[in-house]
Amino acid sequence: MSNALMRQSDDFMRDARSGVQSTRGQWNSCIEGGYLALLSVLAPSERSAPGHPSDEVVRRACERLAIDADESLLMTRQRFAPDVSMSFMQALAWAERVRASAKQFLEIK
Repeated sequence: MSNALMRQSDDFMRDARSGVQSTRGQWNSCIEGGYLALLSVLAPSERSAPGHPSDEVVRRACERLAIDADESLLMTRQRFAPDVSMSFMQALAWAERVRASAKQFLEIK
């Protein structure tokens, strides 16, 4: 389990909300922030490289957090194959839900 990954997730989410990045940049930051939160609940041996989402890793993290794996798989796949119909607000809401679950799991205030 990793509080360091949650701190990285915090940084991505701060970037997403900053308004300084392009819409696409903000959207990517949301996805990265959510994915890092998923990775944070796994032991290092259970993770893939942060920049390369793995369906197996996403499923394992979602199972641990008792959250919808289908939505998380859809979101993490979006990072490399963006669906223009998905809004920034959808990505932000997903990332915040994942982060809240991960923080609760890791007992972070």
